[in-house]
Amino acid sequence: LSPACLYHFARNRLPQFERSADPPGMDFDGFSAPQVEEQRDRLKEFILEHSQQLREIEDALDESFADVWDPLSDPIALSKEAKEDVHVRELIHTDNKVFQKILSVFAVLCDEIRSLEREARDRFYPVLSSFGERVDDKEEEAGELPLIAGRLLPTLLELRLFVQRGYTVAKNTVSQLSSLFHDKQPLYGKSMRAVQLQPVFVSLGNLLKVFITLDMCIRDNPKIDEAYNVYKRTVRSASVEPAAFDVKEVEAVGLDGALNDLEKSVLNGIYVTCIEQEFHCIEDQGMTEARKNKTFINQFSLLMKTLLEEIMTKAGESGESDEKDKLVSLAALYGLYTRFMKGREVDKRLSKGIAATFPKIPAVWLYGRSVFFLPEFMAEYCGYPISSPIEEYKGHLIRKLDDSFPSEVADYSLRLSVWMVKMESTFNKMPVANVVYSRAQLVVEGCLLAMQIKQTLASLVMLHLQQSVPFKSSLMKKISTALEMIKAIGFTFYRKSATLAEGMPYMISQIGSGLERILTPIKTQLEKQLSTMGTRTNVMKVDKLAEVTLMYMLCKGGGGWERRVVMSLVADMVEGKGEDMSQFKLLLQRLQYVSDIDEEVKEQTDTSFFLWARDIYENILDDAYQRPSEAHKITYTCAAMCDSVRVLSKAVHADAGKLVDEFITMMEGLVEEHVVTPLCRDIETDLRLHIHSAKVLNTDVENPFKSTMKDIGRFLDLRPIKLASKTVDIRRMVTHYLDSTFYNLTCVAQSDWKTYGEMSNLAQQKYGLELAETHLPGQTLEQGLDVLEIMRNIHIFVARYDYNLNNQIFVEKPNDQKFLNAIGIRHIANSIRTHGTGIMATTVNFTYQYLARKFVIFSQFLYDDHIKSRLIKDIRFYKENREKLDNKYPMERAEKFNKDIRKLGVVDGNLTYLDQFRILITEMGNALGYVRMIRSGGLNFCSKAVEFVPDLTNILHFEESTAKFRKRKPAEGDRKEAEGEEEEGEWVETEPMSEATIEAARNLDNVLSNLTTKFAEGTDYFKLLVQVFAEQLRTDENRHLKNFFIIIPPLCVNFVDHMLRAKDKLFKTKHSKEGCFTDDGFAIGIAYLLKVLGQDNRFNSLHWYDSVKARLHAEGVKLMEEAQTKRRANDEQQQTVQLAVSRLNSRKMEFDLLYYSLSGARIFFRDQ
Repeated sequence: LSPACLYHFARNRLPQFERSADPPGMDFDGFSAPQVEEQRDRLKEFILEHSQQLREIEDALDESFADVWDPLSDPIALSKEAKEDVHVRELIHTDNKVFQKILSVFAVLCDEIRSLEREARDRFYPVLSSFGERVDDKEEEAGELPLIAGRLLPTLLELRLFVQRGYTVAKNTVSQLSSLFHDKQPLYGKSMRAVQLQPVFVSLGNLLKVFITLDMCIRDNPKIDEAYNVYKRTVRSASVEPAAFDVKEVEAVGLDGALNDLEKSVLNGIYVTCIEQEFHCIEDQGMTEARKNKTFINQFSLLMKTLLEEIMTKAGESGESDEKDKLVSLAALYGLYTRFMKGREVDKRLSKGIAATFPKIPAVWLYGRSVFFLPEFMAEYCGYPISSPIEEYKGHLIRKLDDSFPSEVADYSLRLSVWMVKMESTFNKMPVANVVYSRAQLVVEGCLLAMQIKQTLASLVMLHLQQSVPFKSSLMKKISTALEMIKAIGFTFYRKSATLAEGMPYMISQIGSGLERILTPIKTQLEKQLSTMGTRTNVMKVDKLAEVTLMYMLCKGGGGWERRVVMSLVADMVEGKGEDMSQFKLLLQRLQYVSDIDEEVKEQTDTSFFLWARDIYENILDDAYQRPSEAHKITYTCAAMCDSVRVLSKAVHADAGKLVDEFITMMEGLVEEHVVTPLCRDIETDLRLHIHSAKVLNTDVENPFKSTMKDIGRFLDLRPIKLASKTVDIRRMVTHYLDSTFYNLTCVAQSDWKTYGEMSNLAQQKYGLELAETHLPGQTLEQGLDVLEIMRNIHIFVARYDYNLNNQIFVEKPNDQKFLNAIGIRHIANSIRTHGTGIMATTVNFTYQYLARKFVIFSQFLYDDHIKSRLIKDIRFYKENREKLDNKYPMERAEKFNKDIRKLGVVDGNLTYLDQFRILITEMGNALGYVRMIRSGGLNFCSKAVEFVPDLTNILHFEESTAKFRKRKPAEGDRKEAEGEEEEGEWVETEPMSEATIEAARNLDNVLSNLTTKFAEGTDYFKLLVQVFAEQLRTDENRHLKNFFIIIPPLCVNFVDHMLRAKDKLFKTKHSKEGCFTDDGFAIGIAYLLKVLGQDNRFNSLHWYDSVKARLHAEGVKLMEEAQTKRRANDEQQQTVQLAVSRLNSRKMEFDLLYYSLSGARIFFRDQ
């Protein structure tokens, strides 16, 4: 409760909280005033204490969560880069014009090189690396290579212009440096002799590094060379046979020449072409080659040694920053240096020093699949001898990296943990001034840590791919950990976006103040020295003061790139004059990472290089699923996968949007296949085992402390995972899977809805999943089996279902299924509502065809010699003994017929020929019962359809009414209309209504006519089916059928015995396939056959049921007498008699039921 709620409660519910008008010395309920005051004070103390606790909780929550941004759900991001809308030359203001010019020239060149680096990284690297990349594993179609090569041509033309521009900048930079570092240059002798201009040389090396990266992107992508060659051959063929390609010869020849020029300028070595071009410097006499300028060459060599020393000092250490990138730039500069020294001996100390970096930095990842291998570069471009073959050297390096990678990952993990703890503790709502330095330091540490992890991971992975070396199983988890750490750093920076943005101006200002503190003593000292010289001026000190003053001014601005490059150039000049500026350079480096934090974090945490190693993702996801405690890895892995979209979105060989969509679909499929699907399966299995172990097996639930089940619930706690433009919500997908599975299984086995409901409740309690109700809503399965399906398979239907005459229902015979289907009039009516009343006549037609086939078998059975002779014999016996038998066919004769038939043999599971004949008649009766149900269903449908028609006997013709629309004309002088009474008058015709209205009225008339006809006529389908067969079966050709009536008594005995066995098995045997409780198809079949064959009177003359009753009555009397005589017998004999009585009663009941069913069925075929 909040303090306000407590105060309100006290004021309204505690009368003693405020003083009332009670008698003096007394208060509410007779309590004394001191007691009331004491309780009031205690309540006030409690409210104040609780209020303080709530404020502390609120402050704690605010510190922990208020400034946390979510990289997976935030619709916008906050840019934190320190940008200045200012040109480099606008920042250089000094009275020393010569110094200003030199500084402006080199600052502009450095800025231009940086813009070239950005353009190459954003425009060309992704296109060249991703060229030919396919998300699917399909083979290329015929003729596809020339097409994608044609799409690449515009990019190659742009690249050629870019390269030419880079060549120009490189020549200009070398020319400027060579002209400055020259013995005949006055400035060199006066103030530039000790200056190295390291930022300019490093920028030149970065430009050459861009050319190396472009070369390696082209070389490491074989699709470029393959597609380009196919395209070139196609163009060459077109130039030879232009008519075949429908082009002009001049155009084809011109394109062929352009392709050759493009190949030479771009595809055959950009870096080599650059370093082998002519570099000049300006002298008094004009232009000369830069390679002849010994001062420049010496300065160049000295600079590389200095740079090499800096690299070796930090390489491999925890404080390593961009030393590996600098090594590539140094190698590129060394390649240029060897060209300058062509024909002369290079500095052996320098070459050996570079070779000494092999063990420390043997390989550097550049971009995509490209890995810079220093020994290979030195051997190819610098002529440095290598003791071992390059491939052997790479194999040794891979083994070395495999061995050292686990320990490096462990070290990175420890450093990352420390860094993240510091980030959480430092980036809270503390006064910014107190933690500015710590925050800036943490920004630098985070960027450098991400850079080191990424460089190590990318080098390892890409070297394995280049050399086709499989990863060790022990490395996969370490690779996953490294990938996770890279994305964790990016997420941490993003989560602290608001705090970083808030503190950014303070951090930049503090770094600027630190730079000023370094410069202030130098500036003060120089001003003091110059003031004491009087008229004697020291040029070097004046230049130095100008440099320091300019730096002092630059420190008071922002931290943009333009300002930093000028400051680094000036700092190099100051350092060249002997001042210790190492601390100054460290602060500049910190300023770089703080000012460009967005760009640095994005670049160092970008894992798009895994696009070419995406098969690893499957192993990572599988490993993460096997360890639920590391479920968070899935989020980081998916974030890493999304980085590849940046590369694919810039592809030109195919539709970039389609390519990205395919990749996103592939990522979604990976997550679903390796995480969601097994998770759904395991959760469903766990729920089933839990429910069935407690409900079916009656065993105790497994002890959770000893359970071997994984804690898969952790995956459900993951937040929705963002995959570029899609979002994967694991909890929602699992919920949907369980909902659909439980629902579908409930449809299959509807009685299990309660079990699935319990599983749903358990899912909510155990996993927090909110599932839908599992039982089906009412009337979902109203229709049941469809009429069309039954009609097409009527031979199967009548064999698998039993008919009940009174309820008009078909019940499926027992089978292996847990539940049986039942079909009633309601299901048939619904089917007719779906298909229309025309289906009724079609059903009767199918039944006719079925009965025709069955009559053939029926005739063959009665024509058989064994059957025919026995029937003739029984007829003769009955005629000869008619008077003696009292005109009753004896039941003993029927029973003897069944026994004699069995002697002819049995088939199909102990079935006699008479059993099969009975089944034939039953199936025919089932078909007729289905026809009856169709008619009843049709009447049901029609009755429901016409219930809205007011009068079936007097239906208005709507078409006629709309075609000649009439209205009543009022009678003259009639004023009853106002009183609401019916108006008297004449009908007059008006204009007809529209065609659409008339058509609608015609359709309505047709529907009403059809319904009323069907409802009124009640077509007697049985009469039709009797007439169509009676004419054919009563001919002399089928006179053997005249004996049918005499076989009915044996059939009845056979049927009763069958029903007794079926009911006995139904109640005594579980899941019996022979049990049933009704089979009225036999009675309908007998009645139908008697009517078709015209043998009703002959069957009646047998007085069969009178004979059955007499026989059963006699047996009953006999059993009663036997029971009376054995009343004093032992229990076993009494039990035997009772069992015989029970069997006789059951037999009598079955004969009665058959008599009732047969009597009712014969009514259907009675003549009117």
